[in-house]
Amino acid sequence: MPESGPDSGPDSGLHSGAALSVAAGAFCISFAAPFVAWAGVEPTVSAFYRVFFGALFLGLWLAVRQRRFSSAGWPGSLLAGFFFALDLWFWHRSILWVSPGVATLLANLQVVLMGVIGVLIYREAAGWRLIAALLAALTGLWLLVGADWGLLEPRYRIGVVYGALTAFAYAAYLMTWKLSQAGNAGLAPVERLFQVSLCCAAVLWLFGVLEGNAVSLPSQQSLMVLAACGLFCQVLGWLLIGRGIPSLPASMIGLLLLLQPSLSLLWDKWFFGLQASLSQWLGAGLVLVGIYIGVIARRPRGRP
Repeated sequence: MPESGPDSGPDSGLHSGAALSVAAGAFCISFAAPFVAWAGVEPTVSAFYRVFFGALFLGLWLAVRQRRFSSAGWPGSLLAGFFFALDLWFWHRSILWVSPGVATLLANLQVVLMGVIGVLIYREAAGWRLIAALLAALTGLWLLVGADWGLLEPRYRIGVVYGALTAFAYAAYLMTWKLSQAGNAGLAPVERLFQVSLCCAAVLWLFGVLEGNAVSLPSQQSLMVLAACGLFCQVLGWLLIGRGIPSLPASMIGLLLLLQPSLSLLWDKWFFGLQASLSQWLGAGLVLVGIYIGVIARRPRGRP
C-alpha cells in the first residue's frame, strides 16, 4: 500500500478512524492490570473471572448478531486457551508481586520474543530492527530490575520471573491462535475469541480447584471490578484493536500499541504510587523503544 500524507487522499479518513479505534482499544486494555489489583482476590480467581465475563459478553454479542455458534475450531481454541490461561496465571501474580505497570511492561516483551522465535524456529532473517529491539529491551530490563537485583525482595524477584514467563506464554498463545485461524479460515476472529475465552476460563477454573481456591468472590466490589475487566479489557479493547489494525501501517500500529504499557505505567504511578529511580524510568523507556521496534520488525515494510 503506497504511503501518503495525513491529508493526501481518500484513505486518510479511513486511517484516522482505524487509528482512533486502535488507540481506544489500547486505552481499554491498559486498565487490565489496575483492575486485577483493585479486585482484591487471589490471582487465579481474578484471571478466571476476567475471561469468564469476557466469554459471557462475547457469547451474548454472538447470540444477538449471528443467532448461532460454530461447532468448528474448538481443538485449536482449547490449545490457545491453555496457553492464554498460563499467560494470565503468571501475569496476575506478577501484577500483585511487582506492580501493575512493570508487570505489563514485562508481558509486552512478547513482541521482541516473537521476533526471536521467528529467527530460531522459522529461519526468518534477523534484520537490524530485531537486533536493535533486542538490545534496547535487554538494556532497559537491566536498568529497570537487573541493576538492583540483589537488593530486591524475594517475592519481587519471583514476580519479575513471572512477568518474563508471561511473555513466553503470551507468545505461545499468539502462535497457536495464528495456526488455529490458518486451519479454520471461515471462523470469524470474534467467535475465535469467544471460544478461546471459554476454554481459558475452564482451564483456570481447573487450576483454581487444584490450588484449593474457591472461585466465589468476597464482595460486590470484586464482582463489579472483574466484570468491568472482562467487558473493557477482554472484549471491547481487543475488538477495537482488531478492527483498526488491518488498515494501518506498521509504524503507526507500533506507536498506538505502546499506549497500553505506557498508560499502565502511568496508572501505576497515579493510583498505586509506583516508586522508581531515574535509571529505572530510563530502563522502562528503553523497553518501550524495544517493543516499538519489535512491532515494526515483525511486519513487512510498506504493508499494514
